[in-house]
Amino acid sequence: MNYIYGGERFLPCEMGTESCFIDPYGDVLACNGMDTKVPMGNIKKMSFEEIWNSEQANKVREAVRSCKKQCWMVGSAAPAIKRAPY
Repeated sequence: MNYIYGGERFLPCEMGTESCFIDPYGDVLACNGMDTKVPMGNIKKMSFEEIWNSEQANKVREAVRSCKKQCWMVGSAAPAIKRAPY
C-alpha cells in the first residue's frame, strides 16, 4: 500500500537475481521495465547457466540495483514478499 500511495518500496528489487525475462528474440533481460534494456546474453547463443553466471549478468544486476523507478514487477514482488512477509 505504501507504494500505491506514492511511497518508496520497502523491499529492494531483485530482478536479474531472483527472476528474469526472455524476449522473443532470445535476449535474457533482468527486467522488461527498465528504461535501458541491456541483455545479460542471448539464449540462442549461450546456455542459460553461462548467461546467468556471466560478467555481463553481474553488470546488468548492478544496473538493477541503481534503478530509481520504484516499480513492482510480479517477478520481483513474489520472491521479496516470500522472504520478508511483513
